[in-house]
Amino acid sequence: MHDLCWQLLQKFYEPDDVPIERLHDVCRSLPLAILGSCAFWGHDYGELITLDTKDHYPWEDRVENEFNSSLTHAKKDPYDVAEIPELLTLSYNSSPSLGITQPHVVRETKSDCFAIFPWEIIEEISANLLVSDILALIRSSRTFGPILSSQTFWASRFETGKDRAFLFEKRNCKEARDWIKLYQLTKRSASPPGLKNRRRIWDLIQCLAPYLASSLDKNPKLSLTSSTRNGICEVAGDILVEFDSGYPDTFNQGCLLFDKQRTTIPSNLLRVGFSVAEDSITGIRLISGVQEDICLGYIIKCKEVVIETTSLGGFMLAVDSRGIRAVRVIHGDGNESDWVGNPAGTPITGRLMKLGDINTLEVGVDVSTKRPLLTMTKGTKYLRRIRQQGYKIISIAAASPHSIPLKIPLQRKAFWYPSIPSPGLCLNDQSFTGQDPLTAGYQPLAWINFGGPKGAYLKHITGVCVTGPGNICTIEFEYDIDLPVEICKLGRRKVTDFSIMNRFKIDGPGGEYITSIDASIIRFEGKNVYPFYRWGKLFSFKVSMVPVIHQTRRKVNLLAANWIPIDVI
Repeated sequence: MHDLCWQLLQKFYEPDDVPIERLHDVCRSLPLAILGSCAFWGHDYGELITLDTKDHYPWEDRVENEFNSSLTHAKKDPYDVAEIPELLTLSYNSSPSLGITQPHVVRETKSDCFAIFPWEIIEEISANLLVSDILALIRSSRTFGPILSSQTFWASRFETGKDRAFLFEKRNCKEARDWIKLYQLTKRSASPPGLKNRRRIWDLIQCLAPYLASSLDKNPKLSLTSSTRNGICEVAGDILVEFDSGYPDTFNQGCLLFDKQRTTIPSNLLRVGFSVAEDSITGIRLISGVQEDICLGYIIKCKEVVIETTSLGGFMLAVDSRGIRAVRVIHGDGNESDWVGNPAGTPITGRLMKLGDINTLEVGVDVSTKRPLLTMTKGTKYLRRIRQQGYKIISIAAASPHSIPLKIPLQRKAFWYPSIPSPGLCLNDQSFTGQDPLTAGYQPLAWINFGGPKGAYLKHITGVCVTGPGNICTIEFEYDIDLPVEICKLGRRKVTDFSIMNRFKIDGPGGEYITSIDASIIRFEGKNVYPFYRWGKLFSFKVSMVPVIHQTRRKVNLLAANWIPIDVI
């Protein structure tokens, strides 16, 4: 960590100390960015680095560029900003009005429930809301209209935890102040470069703080181990295998398993709380009416979303390589909650959706790489490594009294991107050549609906382009209209000078359409062979097409010497 960033972190936590040990553990549980040297959180460090989502899928965690040269303010000193004294001078007011008196507003008490409160209460409510929330509230309540002229309200924006808290020089400033003007002078577009950089770093610290505040609950009522796992169904990120020597000191992708916690769902369940911090589900809290809350994972109560439910029928989960990103609760009656967390850009699975009334829940939590600890025994020093807590849930498993079917449809058990295909789509369950998703680990299946809704785009297809330097890296359909790449292109790999592109024409506007696709695979055996090669890699596939007008059939053979592990359906 840069010294200036460390100083800002100290300012954020003043008057308390930075929880250094927790910071160390959380950071060591993160992978290092591939093609980069920074810890990978899933964000772009405030546009400082470029995430490669063009030539790689989001869950592949690729960094294209470690420093955005156009972000010139990122090189400026974020701690000692020379322009701040000038900003404080410009906002000086010798006779400010700290607030406004009871505004002369006609109060419609029948339609505006806030009209009964005195102005001081309105200001207190406003001080605890975001500016965007206030603007929305004003549209529905005339009582809040004058708040935008209140110096008291704008002064609250500079307090700890608010959107201008990064201007910490204000903390020791006793001069009279025009807070409205200072707020305007410190907006992103008007700020000097050094202050822009401080704000960028401060925003990142605010993302980090909930993780440092979390801790693994060690409720003695939890059953951390079990004699049997029969009948339990699990969803997990890309959990790395621990060797006899332990986990590696660093890793570039996936996550590390620290422990698993299991509990029985209380029969008098009332609510389920999910702790959500930025891009991760960190903890689950089961709330009942008559017993102590059951906590799984890392609980952050200030970042908790609570779902009202008396029975759990299952979960829909968004999972990337680093763990659980978002969850959707399936209630006992089959209804679904809204997403908790952000599923955008993340493979989705319905593996835990239809389990019946869940009576057992198990979560896996991550671990930081082992930290060295020097010990002494009988005068001899030993260096050993101890496992430390991470900060998020990386797996969720559930069981119900009902037995899990031996054959679960591919549509339900796989990880799908960008979404779970609808039940009406044929997913070639019987001829699926990939490894069973239940045993394959984290292997998302990508798919595209190149024909569009009800085949609306088929008449616009003019060709298909297959790219690969031996491997089939991408299959891209071409159209005579502009369509998003998410519809046209399957597979993401960078086109280089070594790429081989095969383009085949399809006369969609003339009525030609695809009638069938045949694929052939080749299998490899051996100890050093990747698992997906043992199950078979694509050797060639054949597309058959029929032009409606001429009623003649032609076939196009697309040959490939190799294949990457992206299943084509």
